[in-house]
Amino acid sequence: MSEAGKSCQSCHGPPLNLSAAAVHYPRYSDGRVINLEQRINRCRNEYLKTTGSAYESPELLALTRLLSHLAKGRSVEVTVDGPAAASFERGKQFFYQRRGQLNLSCANCHEQHIGPCHCTIGTSNTLQLEEENVRNVSAHLPIAAVLLVFSLVSSGNIACAASVKTVVPPSNRGSLPTEKNLNRHVEFMARKDRLIKTGGTQLVFIGDSITDGWRTDPQREIFEDYFGRYRPYNIGISGDETQHVLWRVEHGELDGITPKVVVLMIGTNNIGNNNKMSADETAQGITTLVTAIRHKLPASKILLLGILPRGNRPDDPFRAQINQTNAMISKLDDGRYVQFLDIGARFLESDGSLSGTIMPDYLHPNIRGYEIWAEAIESTVDALQK
Repeated sequence: MSEAGKSCQSCHGPPLNLSAAAVHYPRYSDGRVINLEQRINRCRNEYLKTTGSAYESPELLALTRLLSHLAKGRSVEVTVDGPAAASFERGKQFFYQRRGQLNLSCANCHEQHIGPCHCTIGTSNTLQLEEENVRNVSAHLPIAAVLLVFSLVSSGNIACAASVKTVVPPSNRGSLPTEKNLNRHVEFMARKDRLIKTGGTQLVFIGDSITDGWRTDPQREIFEDYFGRYRPYNIGISGDETQHVLWRVEHGELDGITPKVVVLMIGTNNIGNNNKMSADETAQGITTLVTAIRHKLPASKILLLGILPRGNRPDDPFRAQINQTNAMISKLDDGRYVQFLDIGARFLESDGSLSGTIMPDYLHPNIRGYEIWAEAIESTVDALQK
């Protein structure tokens, strides 16, 4: 509520009334091009009789994010002719102008090689095109809207140094909860509810495709033979990395159950998928996940399995990363609630090679590989159940 006794809702009503607002920005207004943030601040100044919010401030980011979210699926409607034409041309010139030590323009990445954004325009009031926004620009926005944004920079409406600097991706990607497969999450939540109604579960398996594979034939029978008496709840999803599992844990997949044991094996996709995380970043993600599971299930014991070996040869680059990661996460073993167990050696030949008769693609176990896994952890799972 402002000093004038008004809020945004006083004029606009519920947020859904503004579902089309964001699609019209940037736009020409009162002699210049303004973006959505500037329009919000003008509204605050003129109608709420209060000062506008600073760029990148939590309040302004929250409002622009809300309006952008409400506009998802709508066509962008920006005007680049008439009074906006001059600004459009300035933006176009800035977009195609080469600069910096690499002598690159914005167009070299965002037009010639469209994809995720890895750059930030260095500013005193930083204009940052986030990866999601640029992906949306690439797929949905007319280039006119992009060039109008750059006209704001080139005209000084947003102060900008004439340089583009590389932004290093965050080093904790595996610890940032990320939604990946909502349909499977919904299925797991329904499965969990059925288990709760019929007596609960004493054993949870959490992981990626290797864990996910337990539910398919022919290894499903092995799973039931070794662990069926504990009414197991398997929430493995193919392709998952630590951040994906973390999102699922934080969104209820472990709520309402009280298993005695949780078997967790995760991390091979952090290393091997497109993110190509380091051993340090992967271990950090696993650590964050273990902490989240402990928070949700404080009375449960966690059997933390080392990442299984992958690659046929012992000198495969993945092997070194897996060994480094396993060495780091082994320190999570606290002798009470978390027990670390590395069963990788059981899958290897005497010379350290990984046989195709156990993992045909040198990553995913076949029925023989799953039997090795079950045999390797059976006694530990039984002991932790007591």
